[in-house]
Amino acid sequence: MLSWLTEKMMFAYIYSTITFLLLSLCFKSIRERSASFLNLSNLIVLITLAINLIHIGTQSIDCKIDQIEHLSNNKIDVYDFYYSRNCFTVFTWNSIFAFLIQTLFLYKRYRQKIRLTILSIFSLLIILNLECVVNFITNLYRDYLPSSWSVYYDTTGRLLTIAFSIFYFVICWTIPHTVRSKSTE
Repeated sequence: MLSWLTEKMMFAYIYSTITFLLLSLCFKSIRERSASFLNLSNLIVLITLAINLIHIGTQSIDCKIDQIEHLSNNKIDVYDFYYSRNCFTVFTWNSIFAFLIQTLFLYKRYRQKIRLTILSIFSLLIILNLECVVNFITNLYRDYLPSSWSVYYDTTGRLLTIAFSIFYFVICWTIPHTVRSKSTE
């Protein structure tokens, strides 16, 4: 459950921040609020990535424990062996590409920089879509027969991602404005 939620939050960060940056190119009133929006948006994704890193770390440790138990029981299943052989790969790539770049956002002056935000979006897109790229390339090896043409893809995950993105955008848009208007009163 936690992995699903953090993945949706990271995609929501990507989509809502790209939407905000595109809107800020067109409207000057939106451009004036970019510092507060990016500040909150990058802070939320930093917290989400820290939680995700802890979750993936515990999964990697559990995976390694399962691998040791399989080897100690002399029960070697080929699928389980190859799956658990690379336990720390996801943890390593997630920590290098996603979390290390995002640690710059611990400092407030970096959280409001558009260039660093775009760099963080690209790093998260690489991490989150690496599996999709591998699946796309391996599908090129598939036979071009009519029996392999019809594949059903569930779209509920995409709809939930869009809903999370809208919610994320609304949160990052309204909270800094509400806090600023209350402080001026």
